Amino acid sequence: MTWSIIARDPSGAYGVAVASKFFAVGAICPHGEGGVGALSTQALPNPLWGYRGMRLLREGMAAQAVVDHVTKPDAGAEQRQFHVHDANGGIAVHTGARVATHAQTGEVLVSSTVKDLVAGSGLSFQDRGMQRLKGIPDEWRLFAVAQ
Repeated sequence: MTWSIIARDPSGAYGVAVASKFFAVGAICPHGEGGVGALSTQALPNPLWGYRGMRLLREGMAAQAVVDHVTKPDAGAEQRQFHVHDANGGIAVHTGARVATHAQTGEVLVSSTVKDLVAGSGLSFQDRGMQRLKGIPDEWRLFAVAQ
């Protein structure tokens, strides 16, 4: 299992943190460039998503357009996760079928771990209760990021 989080400070600098059981995850999952944007790809990642996504962000493409452009042609997209932050503050997420069955259209779901990591960010969350996630043991409490 891999977890990642992206943050941006007021100067426009980005940070991407990744935790995983896989070796060398830092060479594949996190990508970022100050003033341009940042992204992370995980859950059977396609290494090309990061390089393509960053190229599109450098060209000024919005986060949601980057996600759409990168994920749609990939037959394995339902096995992957991808989140993108653009330089204008836009955020977009793609989550494969594992979590998507629990989310409403356009909704971003996170675990309590992610919710705790972003404490103080100003984000608010709605509790979606305990859920079973495909391929992951036990139940996990999920939260929807409030818009």
